[in-house]
Amino acid sequence: MIQRVGLLLCLLVICAPWANALYFYLEGSEKKCFLEELPKETMVTGTYTAEQWSDTQHRWITSPDLKIDFSVEEIPQGNIVVSRQGGAKGRFTFTSAESGDHSICLSPASASWFDSTRTKITFDMDFDDPAGDGHDHTETLSDLAKKVHELNERVQDIRREQLSQRVSSAARF
Repeated sequence: MIQRVGLLLCLLVICAPWANALYFYLEGSEKKCFLEELPKETMVTGTYTAEQWSDTQHRWITSPDLKIDFSVEEIPQGNIVVSRQGGAKGRFTFTSAESGDHSICLSPASASWFDSTRTKITFDMDFDDPAGDGHDHTETLSDLAKKVHELNERVQDIRREQLSQRVSSAARF
């Protein structure tokens, strides 16, 4: 039993870096938004890759003409944190000014109201605490130690999130 748990933990540590990204499909200029409750001063780093379906090639292709609109809004205040347009591949970073819900949206930029192009977006986000010590010691650690370090950081992120939820729950009552 202990060997199985150890094996499962090792597999989790090895596979964790590849299990972060998700992908979704959009029709035309459809917008996809994700609601994230973020603690104050949480740095969010995201990457995306957009591909469009080619009927002639019968596969997903990266078009150099494809532009992606990206925006982040604080909910319910309605404050726009970020609003910009990037290429088919891009990276973004922002830091939450206040605790609470943030709407993170992506959509293909289109000049036509009736655009029927199908777009596949692969999307990944990472949440970090900029109030940490700022030292990156991972270069000197072994691969397994790096994975354990990443898992410990994720546990700290979960603890910060739980604390933020407790504070927001206490404020409601």
